[in-house]
Amino acid sequence: MRVTEHQNSAGTENGGSSYTLTAMRNLTRLGLFSPFFILLFLLIAGPAPLAPAKQDRVDTTPAETDCFARHISEAMALNRQRFWPYARLTSWRSVLISSELIATEAIALLVAQRVDRKARMYQERGIPIACNDFAPMSLVVSFSAREPAPFPDLRDYDYFFTGPWITTLSQLADGQDYAGLEQKTNEVLQVFAKEPRFHCMSKHVLDSLRRLAHFAPDYLRMAAEKELPPPTELIQGMIHNHLQTLPIATHLDDDSRFIHAEGIPLICQDVPAIGLDPLPQYRDLFDRDH
Repeated sequence: MRVTEHQNSAGTENGGSSYTLTAMRNLTRLGLFSPFFILLFLLIAGPAPLAPAKQDRVDTTPAETDCFARHISEAMALNRQRFWPYARLTSWRSVLISSELIATEAIALLVAQRVDRKARMYQERGIPIACNDFAPMSLVVSFSAREPAPFPDLRDYDYFFTGPWITTLSQLADGQDYAGLEQKTNEVLQVFAKEPRFHCMSKHVLDSLRRLAHFAPDYLRMAAEKELPPPTELIQGMIHNHLQTLPIATHLDDDSRFIHAEGIPLICQDVPAIGLDPLPQYRDLFDRDH
């Protein structure tokens, strides 16, 4: 019975995520991501409160919860902090880009809060799903007005067509071929090797997707060892959330390319590096090489 209930709730999770992303696309079509509405959002939107962590623990092992929402909230705070420095550097050309980024993060926060609720039953049993998957924002580098010359050359910029890649990655995810998904994501990342200082948001989303695929087998193994329902639906939901976000990331990258060509690392210096090692506080939980 527990498995059925968990699967139903996880299915609702995917539906909620799809609903939120569909709403965001409809707002775009209606023009509500216009400069006026986005600036209005920035003026009225405050930091979203995180739900307090539950105090009753199933295990004696300390549990960390609400990690995904905390990650998004910290990213929003950083981007708000750097909003005006970028605006001054770019003579306001960054305002729409930064506003769209923050507005997207505000919508992503709704998804993150739902993911955190579904992940809590595993986290409280010592499985760090949706916590180990997100690099701490403390790893973001200090703000720099410009990167060292020579700056990126616009002739090295190629538009990233996401459609075919999303189809392939989705098929691997739906088949629960996580090793294949990780390998194919590595191939996609090679598309950006020509000039790595472009496409920073797309690379960030893909790096995060690769990390999810890398640790998915560990979460399934840990759940089986603890006789918990497999977190397959939760994993699938997070993966597809990333894939649905990729076209938005590509749009932000395309709008940022002229600013990047001037050596201003908008977005590029505002996201943490994402590797494949467990976070230090969870390293002892993993028994295979990473």
